[in-house]
Amino acid sequence: MKEPLTFEVMERPEVGCRSLTYPRFWSFWSCGGSGWLGIMARRVDGRPAGLALLGTIHAHNGKTSRRLLSLAVDRSSRNAGIGRALLRLAETVVRRDGLEEMFALYSGHMTSRNAFESVLAACAWEAPRASEYMLKCEVKCAFGALDEWSFLLERLKRGGFRTVSWQDLSTTDHRAIAETSATGRVHSDWQPGAHTDQTSADFSLAMYHDKEIAGWIVGCRSSETQVHYPLGYTLPRFQRRGYLIAGMLESCLRQVEKLGGDSVAAHWTLPGSAMHRFMETRLVPHLRGQGDLKGRSMNATGSSTTGVRYLALKRL
Repeated sequence: MKEPLTFEVMERPEVGCRSLTYPRFWSFWSCGGSGWLGIMARRVDGRPAGLALLGTIHAHNGKTSRRLLSLAVDRSSRNAGIGRALLRLAETVVRRDGLEEMFALYSGHMTSRNAFESVLAACAWEAPRASEYMLKCEVKCAFGALDEWSFLLERLKRGGFRTVSWQDLSTTDHRAIAETSATGRVHSDWQPGAHTDQTSADFSLAMYHDKEIAGWIVGCRSSETQVHYPLGYTLPRFQRRGYLIAGMLESCLRQVEKLGGDSVAAHWTLPGSAMHRFMETRLVPHLRGQGDLKGRSMNATGSSTTGVRYLALKRL
């Protein structure tokens, strides 16, 4: 390394670290994100030189792990091995806590992807693999699907399907969701608590079959004009009924009300899954349709992008 540094583990952030992670992660961590850890490299003058940010402890297939949320080095301190040193120290901390794995989940569009993957390879992580498919579009595009899916929405409504905004859920509703998640039949990655943050109440919803919880969609505001939806889940007995399709459409309609039709929604699913095929064959063709909102003509033409998110793993 070109300069003397000290390394420390942080449960709470310092303002100087703000530029060393993504805005949505900084927002959650700085507001008391429970269980997150930062591994910081500090210069002799006290300024941060780099940061590895770790998420909460996950349980998956009987193993415990932490997610590497971000890894960044200040521009003036790059190409000195600081990124590798931060990651190796993060691995030591996670191993010391008795966990078995670390993982990273990141977009294929990430501008620093090559540099990030080279650090992972240098620290003997497994080769990244495609893990999630993303469809990102302006939410006004959803109105192109209203006419074709009207029969489905009416049928679901007659059959007892309904949605409730997260902020309108009662204490009893939250208890039912928590009890459903705790049964062991819902994978920890599909439980809403693993994805919600302080913005989720405005952009998440629960899906019901009459009075029975059927699933949930979690949305998190990542910027002034964008919401990403990292989780859409229906309980097995309610799958293949169209609930998730109706829930996705409802989430877009609610986003229009809060942020406007030009705001962007990013939805995620597994590559090669039924939902992936549905997005490619049914959603994408509607992205240039026309719709109508409350009697006002609305041009639903909007921009859209697709992409893949990658998963890298380190067994400790």
